Amino acid sequence: MKLKIVFFCILFHHFSFSQSPEQDTKILEKSLERMLELQSVAYDSQKEAEESNVTYLTHEDFIYFDLKSGSLLKTPRYYLGNDEDKLLYDGKRQLLSSKKKKLVMVNEKPLVNNPLLLTFVPIRNFLAEVLTNYSTTVELIDNKVSNDDHEFKITIHNGWFDWERRKITQKEGYEDSNYVLHIYKDHLLPKRIKMENGSTGHITRTFYNYRFDYVKSKEFWEGNELPDFKRVSLAEFFQTPDNDKGDNENSANTAAVKNLELPDMASDDLIKPFGFKGQVVMLEFWFRNCGPCIKAVPSINMLHMKYGNKGLKIFGVEFREQEASLHSLKTYKTKINMFYPSLYMGGPLAKSLNVQAGPTIVIIDKKGGVIYNEAGYNEKKVSSVLSNSLNLE
Repeated sequence: MKLKIVFFCILFHHFSFSQSPEQDTKILEKSLERMLELQSVAYDSQKEAEESNVTYLTHEDFIYFDLKSGSLLKTPRYYLGNDEDKLLYDGKRQLLSSKKKKLVMVNEKPLVNNPLLLTFVPIRNFLAEVLTNYSTTVELIDNKVSNDDHEFKITIHNGWFDWERRKITQKEGYEDSNYVLHIYKDHLLPKRIKMENGSTGHITRTFYNYRFDYVKSKEFWEGNELPDFKRVSLAEFFQTPDNDKGDNENSANTAAVKNLELPDMASDDLIKPFGFKGQVVMLEFWFRNCGPCIKAVPSINMLHMKYGNKGLKIFGVEFREQEASLHSLKTYKTKINMFYPSLYMGGPLAKSLNVQAGPTIVIIDKKGGVIYNEAGYNEKKVSSVLSNSLNLE
């Protein structure tokens, strides 16, 4: 009954306010209804990321959501696995096993939606938001390439969909954001979704081999089916090098990271993030149209003002657009009111530090060692690490 009431409200709001033609959204409404009816879903998925038509990331995942343990407002239990890593969320904590590190990370206070970019659960919220927001446009495209799916171009005017908060965020004067969604014609579930990633990049996720009767045991959700590696904290996990490299290669990589230089947006001078011995350095890795990155900016501005004259250096690091226009990046930085300095062309540094999500915060101590490397922005935790490192307590 609750499910039907929620869906009825979505339809009522859409028919009352949406500017999109009714025929273009009817399929999406049926798709959302189908997605909300499911108790569990498992599928295979391919994720690709490209920049200036060059693919720099591609990997295959098996993804499972125990949908009955959550709702549109609550993230359900989930599992994402591939050949290298296996991530499990049991409703309270995340367990991440790494084949390269031979460790299982236990995160007691996870940002549960951070790994779910373009996956099944947040797409439900995406559709619900699109169908109830009068500042969106939905266009059904005549797909001449494939006969098994419907293709939609979806535009959010003056805003974007925040995949972590699972809601549309809008700001006057902000650029439109565009998405392309393919829906299978037979069962009306997502086939592919593509989103912009900066001015010249895209991220795409494809869905196939859906299963609806996939059920796992209590032992599975306790992590007993993960590899039998040592369990460690999030901090220890990120400070541990991969085990698939020899000591000489690890030492060489460490030296290379510490000698990397990146251009400063304001002056174009080369800055060596690991070159500030005797000072604490905080790096915030970000990219354009990243909702959580924008959300973190005001707090990081305050840290910059509070600790800037007490031995702390803060740099933003744009890490997705290797061929970015400096002028366009400066304009964007001004638009989101980022007052601390930012470096760009940070892809090599991000790769060396295993940064995959935005924002990711990396803190370097006075001796040049990484003492914090965590995806997402936890203001309380970051402030505590900085205060301890600066000897202010």
